[in-house]
Amino acid sequence: MTAARIGTAVAAFAAAAVGAGLGARRPRRRAATGPQARMRTPDHCQCGQELLTVGRGRHRVFWLAGAPADEPLLEQRCPNCGSALI
Repeated sequence: MTAARIGTAVAAFAAAAVGAGLGARRPRRRAATGPQARMRTPDHCQCGQELLTVGRGRHRVFWLAGAPADEPLLEQRCPNCGSALI
């Protein structure tokens, strides 16, 4: 190998090592998952029951107002009057 090729190889290796080192020092971003990471918007049933929702249409999930994020309603019916929520 010639001196020019060796110099080019060393420079490429050094650039790769620096790039890898900078990437390792960056803080990793966690993906926001679960209902606690999403904004729950207020909604109301016809009877006045306050609910919180995430999503749209048939993909919407409902919670009673004040309920923990890990306790959504299992049925898409109002627990107060029984009417359909969608």
